[in-house]
Amino acid sequence: MTLDEVLASLFPSGHSVEHGSSGTVHGVAKVDGQRDAVIVGIVGGAPLGVDGAIVLAGHVLTAVKAGGGAPIVVLVDTASQNMARRDELLGLNEYLAHLAKSLTLAAMRGHPTVSVLFGHAAAGAFIATALSSESLVALPGAKKSSAALICVREDHTDPAHVRIAAPLLGHRTFATTERYYQQARGYEAHRAFVDALFGTEGGSGER
Repeated sequence: MTLDEVLASLFPSGHSVEHGSSGTVHGVAKVDGQRDAVIVGIVGGAPLGVDGAIVLAGHVLTAVKAGGGAPIVVLVDTASQNMARRDELLGLNEYLAHLAKSLTLAAMRGHPTVSVLFGHAAAGAFIATALSSESLVALPGAKKSSAALICVREDHTDPAHVRIAAPLLGHRTFATTERYYQQARGYEAHRAFVDALFGTEGGSGER
């Protein structure tokens, strides 16, 4: 599905979503019988780098500052995190963590957060957006890539297989892969906390 199709399907009453820098989108959408929803996202298959992450976090924090508990919808169609040298040197992992924490803060301040995966998502970009929301909805045709993390998690008794995760994710060393894996496990722990806090069942993060 295209972005326009997704927006038209989800928000038939209208929206004011605009394209921003670095593949981001932001705006407001009307929901029949409910308060307006804040829309943010990374679309068009653009990789999520330091620039896009700080822009998205800014939109989320602006919604939190405004108060009112407006729902925040995160649209996701991204190749992966941007593994450019510039982004890595600037501390891409910290920018992605900042985005994830912004979504966590929004949820704690009473903003329902829902990610809609309608294209691709992989690795750090998937973790910082879709997996950092309270709920995740994957539309038909959506594709996520987390095989490397699964490999690290499930093949821990076979070191040769565990270490293939690094080249799969484009990491120079396995230490980087291990760091991201530990970060992902931290997000899993957070999601379990959110499930318990909001009384959801089965650890799915669904309301």
